[in-house]
Amino acid sequence: DHCREATLQRINTDLDAVAAIPRWAAFKGLGLREFPLAATDAIIQMYNKRPCPYIMLGWEGVGGAVKDVPAEASPVSMRSIGGFLVTMCVYPPEVDAPAEEFAAVRQWMRDVMTRVQEICKGDNLLLPNYSSEESDIGSCYDPETYEKLVALKRKHDPHNVLHLNHNIKP
Repeated sequence: DHCREATLQRINTDLDAVAAIPRWAAFKGLGLREFPLAATDAIIQMYNKRPCPYIMLGWEGVGGAVKDVPAEASPVSMRSIGGFLVTMCVYPPEVDAPAEEFAAVRQWMRDVMTRVQEICKGDNLLLPNYSSEESDIGSCYDPETYEKLVALKRKHDPHNVLHLNHNIKP
């Protein structure tokens, strides 16, 4: 008997307790129209100086249905991008990394994204699905779209009950 009725508040409280386990150190992603060779070289150099052995980098190409939706039909921006550069650090359950290492990992990821943005000039955006830092959320959208999302959040969730995933504060 693992099923029971629960309020949304109770579900979020339970999920908060699980999310507090420090297994995921950080993740961050950047949508890019193209990925030039200079960016690859810079990332390889930075990867060789990564602060912990559990960091992964990836490139996810975009196509198909993502590009079929008109930009104004969804808050998701950059539907015409070529792909996502993703940095992720996942610690195994048996590893208890110190807080300083978590901070170093997050800073390394910020530095990678900053360097790639410098090389890949143009309209590149951080992606909400690939960010473990709440401060990134506003920069994931163009200003007009973000303000619309904030207004919706204030209207429909003024107490910020739905706050676990890519939270936009009311």
